[in-house]
Amino acid sequence: MHCIDACPTGALRPGTTRRQVAIGVARIDQRTCLPFQGVVCRACWRACPFSGEAIRHDALGRPYVDPPHCVGCGLCVHACLTEPPSIHVEPFGSKRRFPRETPP
Repeated sequence: MHCIDACPTGALRPGTTRRQVAIGVARIDQRTCLPFQGVVCRACWRACPFSGEAIRHDALGRPYVDPPHCVGCGLCVHACLTEPPSIHVEPFGSKRRFPRETPP
C-alpha cells in the first residue's frame, strides 16, 4: 500500500484479485517455442497462475494463450526455457512487436 499511497499520478490502484491486475497479454513465438520444435515442455503452463485458462495446450501439446484469461503477469516469460524466452508480454496499448501464435 505504500507504493499506491506514494504514486504521484494515481496509476497504481489496489486490486483484490489477480485477475484485476491485467497489464497485457502473453504471446508465444512459435518459431522458437520448444513444443513447436517437437520437444515436450510445459514450463510456461506450470508457471501461469491461470494455467488451463490463460495458457492451454493443443492436441499436440503445443501451448497457446487464451487472451481473455491472460493478465500479462510475465511469470511464463521467466519460466521459459529458451534463451531468449519464446514467450513475451505485450503491454496493453503497445503496438504488436512479437509474432502472434496460431490457436488451435
